[in-house]
Amino acid sequence: MIGIFDITNNFKKIFLESYTVIGSIENLPKLEGLYIDWVDRSDRENFAIQAFLLEHYTKKKVPTVVYDRYMKVKYKEYKWLDKFNTYFFEPALNNRLGFKYLPYWTDLLSMDNFDLLEKKDKRSIDLAYDGILTNKMMYFEGYYKTFSKLYPNRRVVYCDNDLPKKKVEEFEEYNIKKVDSIDWKDVKYTVPIDSYKNYNIGYLDPYVFEVMEQGCVPMMPIQHKYFLGIFQNVKDYTDIAWFVDAKTDISEALIEDIYKNIEWYYPEFTLEYAKDLIGECF
Repeated sequence: MIGIFDITNNFKKIFLESYTVIGSIENLPKLEGLYIDWVDRSDRENFAIQAFLLEHYTKKKVPTVVYDRYMKVKYKEYKWLDKFNTYFFEPALNNRLGFKYLPYWTDLLSMDNFDLLEKKDKRSIDLAYDGILTNKMMYFEGYYKTFSKLYPNRRVVYCDNDLPKKKVEEFEEYNIKKVDSIDWKDVKYTVPIDSYKNYNIGYLDPYVFEVMEQGCVPMMPIQHKYFLGIFQNVKDYTDIAWFVDAKTDISEALIEDIYKNIEWYYPEFTLEYAKDLIGECF
């Protein structure tokens, strides 16, 4: 039996047969393997449970998989766990020694899934971004601000509650509105900008898959060099404008192409790949 400690509930469907979800330190079962979706110290309660489970099962030589979803495992923690039968994974292609690459996985949807979604002409937001902009400002301004400046009749929004008031007011002058939350069923397109570091280490924010499930099309900025083969690429505001102003709704076709590219050329993003890779460790 495989034990799973995963407060996000993202991994349970990988183990379709013999698994048990562990949520406390009471009545710990005998395991053949342990999967940990890593929790950092900011979540004190779950971090304490995680530490107890790791100490209990690693000392019993149970094969253990640590998926460092947010890349928060500290070096001292890694060195201690590495003494045991532990396998480390993270969603970055070129980052830390000792960690294998396992990106966020996605279900491959078919065209039938999009029949239930609202069409492009019913979506009120042309371009949107949801995320902290602290280390991404240059890219946000290069894509979103420039586009909104030159196409003031288009609706552009973002969600970042940590942005300074001065910056919020500046963006409002360019008709870029701050919102408290984004319903992706109302959005046509998004450009998944990121930080310079994440571009270089090959980290792809999983929100790109979440928005696709709602019928929103992610257009990959050319700075995201490792993933240009999966998505429709954009190099500047002119590329964004071409898609936003297209007279024919091609959003479903674009999303379908993304899923086909993953299926044919990037299987590491599939649920089946994650299942096989983790299964080999056990």
